[in-house]
Amino acid sequence: MSGAQDSGKRRRALSLAGIVTVLFLVIGAGLGFALFVGIYGLESIKQMVAPRQVTLVGMHIDDPEIGYVLNPNQSTVTTVGGRNVTIRTDAEGARIPVETSASAPPDAPPVLSVGGSQTLGWGVEQRETFSHLVAQALHRPARNFGIAGHGTVASLLQLERHLDQQSSLVLYGFFSDHLNRNIRPCKNSGAPYCTAMPFLPRTGDEPEIAFAMDPARSARLGKAFSEQNADQRGSDPRWDEARAEAEALLEKYLPEQGTAELAEHKRSSALFLFDRMMDVVDAHESHLVVIYIPDYLGTKDIEPMDAALRDALEKGGALVADMAAPFQEARDNDIPIAIEGDGHLTPEAHALIAELVTSAVLSRGWNGNDD
Repeated sequence: MSGAQDSGKRRRALSLAGIVTVLFLVIGAGLGFALFVGIYGLESIKQMVAPRQVTLVGMHIDDPEIGYVLNPNQSTVTTVGGRNVTIRTDAEGARIPVETSASAPPDAPPVLSVGGSQTLGWGVEQRETFSHLVAQALHRPARNFGIAGHGTVASLLQLERHLDQQSSLVLYGFFSDHLNRNIRPCKNSGAPYCTAMPFLPRTGDEPEIAFAMDPARSARLGKAFSEQNADQRGSDPRWDEARAEAEALLEKYLPEQGTAELAEHKRSSALFLFDRMMDVVDAHESHLVVIYIPDYLGTKDIEPMDAALRDALEKGGALVADMAAPFQEARDNDIPIAIEGDGHLTPEAHALIAELVTSAVLSRGWNGNDD
């Protein structure tokens, strides 16, 4: 009888020890998760466990609506013009400064920027971009969604996705080559495959944004190409096939290079996209600044923005900052506006843009955070 009692006591003791052990494990796991959240943040954890898209070459991921976007929560160092520059992004893929700076008032509406590599600030730090400088001058947070290779179409789609606050100030960096990008089915990258881009094909109907190739398939080609060396690429028949496919797409959608009809398609496409962009901004009771970044390379005089495009924007209520004259003056005074060996805008050029935009915004009374 005493043996049975002893056995029962041992079983109860073991059961109690097991319960205590489980409790310690549960508490330890909870504390560990809380510490993990504290270190990395909940948004970062969501990014870790969420299904990932196919990684494109470098710092981008494919996107079914926009083609490709910046990889969120990244910190990538690039070397441009002999200078190391960090591309750091937040959970939504907006470029942010590497170092922390004085924060804007918590309720201040943002300066939201869209455009291509000039808006992104390729070759300069985020704190040197016109996006950051304008936001800093107006005491607003900066949201820089510029992405290398994007034109007006992709910029509009970025704007539709990320503009979610009233009284925002939207900056669109309208580089002169965007007129070409808006009607091209593939990015003009020199790669032997089509990097699919949203574009406006020429049709007799109402303009409609389309893709000529699935962006996910395009991204897989880009990833495979980036993983091969020159010898492997030269012996892989896939790239001859991909090049032929890209050329066929260009021939299908852009058969008449240099014609008056093609020039009109570029202009009408830009007008359509500007109308949509202004509608999005108006729907959020915000303001639009279109920064015209002309072709500033070479030695020829820098030409201003097309008058018809400018008139349409200004009639629609947008503010146009044409950088042709300021860039020409800078060049005449030996102020560098292009990064040597690269061609993207220098910190000095970004500062010129920010100065013109900030002055124009304040003169319009568009900044709700004036001191």
